[in-house]
Amino acid sequence: MRTNKNNFASLLILTFFVFISTALNSQSIIDNIHNYIEKNKEYAIEQMVLFKIPASVTMAQAIKESDYGNSELAKESNNHFGIKCHKEWGGNSFIMDDDTLNECFRKYNSVEESFYDHSMFLKSRPRYDFLFKLPLGDYSGWCTGLKEAGYATSFNYTNDLLIIIDFFNLHELDNIVPLNNSLKLNELLVVSEKEINPNQQNYFATAEKHILAKVIFNIYDTEEEPLFVRGNSPGKKAD
Repeated sequence: MRTNKNNFASLLILTFFVFISTALNSQSIIDNIHNYIEKNKEYAIEQMVLFKIPASVTMAQAIKESDYGNSELAKESNNHFGIKCHKEWGGNSFIMDDDTLNECFRKYNSVEESFYDHSMFLKSRPRYDFLFKLPLGDYSGWCTGLKEAGYATSFNYTNDLLIIIDFFNLHELDNIVPLNNSLKLNELLVVSEKEINPNQQNYFATAEKHILAKVIFNIYDTEEEPLFVRGNSPGKKAD
């Protein structure tokens, strides 16, 4: 009987330490994401001013696609959106295995260039045209539209972005004037309350916690459209 009690006590202690370790690791990840946001948010805001893409959406995609700056592609080539070379690319490249061996990815001189190129990609593809007609504050519409336009084939892609935005309060970026004083005054956009879709409020409160864990702690990968972004998992690609 004593042996059973000792085993049970040992199991409880082990469970406790595993719980503490997991909690500390989770908090560390959240802190790292906050640091990533602080470091790169001005790039997202600048793209919002130049291209009318909500900064919250750009930032959420960067967090997800680059593993908040920790992916090999982000570290080695400043590519935070997984954009592949394409025929029109004349800049530097980074070769790595992806869906196939030795795939070509764009390599940038800075993270800022990666954010700009991401905006250019969306702006130059006709299938995303309808997104630029949405109110700037409608980040929910953008997240839904990106999925509908075929940006990613993951069933949860829209929810993934919305959860990241709401958990880290990225929607606040859509109301911030950029610090870049070289931009013209009439280019500085501020979202009014009436432009915000009411159904996107308190989204995190209604999201299941296990989905949040999958998104933030990267338990599963998202599959992106072919030739554009780094493929994270095998399977059917979007057309």
